[in-house]
Amino acid sequence: MKSIYYFLVWGAVCLLCVPGLCHAEPKLVMPHRSFTFEPVPDGTVITHDYTVKNQGDEPLEILEIGTT
Repeated sequence: MKSIYYFLVWGAVCLLCVPGLCHAEPKLVMPHRSFTFEPVPDGTVITHDYTVKNQGDEPLEILEIGTT
């Protein structure tokens, strides 16, 4: 019976000491979070690519994107 108790206590201590095991989540990382476009004539189509990485340990879902 003692061995089961020690096993459970030791397992709990190990889980508390390793935060990544208990709290898995996505982590969005962007080198550049904003971009300022130069003035252009009306009607001109302009684009800019953003690099987005997920450095977390769960899938990252991007549900909405907006401009300001």
